[in-house]
Amino acid sequence: MKKLLTLAILLLPTLVSGQTSAQTNSETSVTSEQTNSETSETTSETSVTSEQTNNEQTNNEQNALIANLLDIDEDASWFERFIAYEAERILQLDPYGVTAQMPQGWLKIKWDTGFIEAGHRYNRFGELGPVFAPLSFESNGEQVIEADLGFGGTGHGYTLQMSYGLFDRLNWYVEHTWTFQHVTIDPSLATVDEDGNYIHPGYASFFDIDDPQAYDSEEFLYNTFPMLGRPTPDTEYNATWMRGDVNTGFSWNFFRNERMSAAITPRIFIPTGYVPDPNSSIFYGTGPALESSVGGWMTSVTQGLDFRLLRLPPWIEIIASTETTLGYAFKQERPYPTNFLQPDPLAQQIDPSAFPDLSELEGTFDYTPGISVDWYAKTGFQFGPLGLSAGYGLKYSQEPLMGSDTDPNFQLMVDSLEIMGSQTQHLVQVGASLSLLPLRIPGNIGASYTEAIGGQNAIVFDNYWIINAELFFPIFALWNPRPWERD
Repeated sequence: MKKLLTLAILLLPTLVSGQTSAQTNSETSVTSEQTNSETSETTSETSVTSEQTNNEQTNNEQNALIANLLDIDEDASWFERFIAYEAERILQLDPYGVTAQMPQGWLKIKWDTGFIEAGHRYNRFGELGPVFAPLSFESNGEQVIEADLGFGGTGHGYTLQMSYGLFDRLNWYVEHTWTFQHVTIDPSLATVDEDGNYIHPGYASFFDIDDPQAYDSEEFLYNTFPMLGRPTPDTEYNATWMRGDVNTGFSWNFFRNERMSAAITPRIFIPTGYVPDPNSSIFYGTGPALESSVGGWMTSVTQGLDFRLLRLPPWIEIIASTETTLGYAFKQERPYPTNFLQPDPLAQQIDPSAFPDLSELEGTFDYTPGISVDWYAKTGFQFGPLGLSAGYGLKYSQEPLMGSDTDPNFQLMVDSLEIMGSQTQHLVQVGASLSLLPLRIPGNIGASYTEAIGGQNAIVFDNYWIINAELFFPIFALWNPRPWERD
């Protein structure tokens, strides 16, 4: 049994770091910049020869250890023989980092649980503030109304991913997500002058308000909004098991040596996800509901790179990894919101361009999310069964495009909300993982924390935790239970 545990320890860096780059949940990472030093030709040749000698020595020592461990007793159980055989096979393949694939015939099932809070947003100038910028109306240089909608909420979600080793360097995977949301709107008003008025006295009569100092958020939401032609949004929104878009693809580890590994992962997103009712969507200012999917067909491709900086088997390994993803979401057709009201002509004068008459909207409009680019980099440290990582990520998506035949007043209204512009996010992440192999369980558990440190036009998710568990299954054993007898 001691030999079996030692084999498990040898496998730890392989299985803990072997995360296929097909994963699309938001795992950020940090790159390590390699430095190059120019030396003379003689020194360079000596360095290369020395490195090759060290690598050969390390491999010889590890192979000798494996050979000794595989010399198990004749009365060893089937499980011990199977693990010993697969340990030797996988160690010889030497997969590592984000580019590693599941060995041929192995299935990985991964379950993520994420937790978030939403209460802030980076505006188009990169300034951190509320999700909705305060609604501020001015006339002739004087403040008329200033209201903060007080948008906030919490949520959690689940991601199920399955990947299978078609070949040792080629995997197929499929992934699905579900989201839970609890969103609230709690508006508040700011005074507009030194007298403590919450609406400019000269405009109070426009909204049938008798006492500007007694004007409150409830009257603003249920009286002023309808007079401006806007539906009164729900102040609370709860949703459970909202489906995300299923995505599936292949991951190919096309290059790997002792120091560098590269993989490419093309995928498609199938429009199976939930898209909120346009009459209750934050993107149109008609309600608090957030989208949990793209809403249409999408494709993307990820290029993953790993650089093994240090390897001291069987305990220590340091790997710098980076992943770059380019995506494109295709044009889709979306229905207009139809719960806008006809604005009061007098109240509308507060800002005619921001509150056009949209009461006769009907039909659909063309909507194209377009291009997105994600870049992640991380440095991972493996110490026996414990893995630690720290990383940085950059996410960008273009401003969605609306069709040329989109109602111009609707386009003007959407632009005024500043919610659907191009988005940029800067993120940092730390994570930890623990292999269960020493417990004779082929799997890992882990956790990560992500913090937004900058961005533009992006909602900030606070307290963003992800907890995950993954298990590995040798599916091929169903039809080949004793592979060592065929060699």
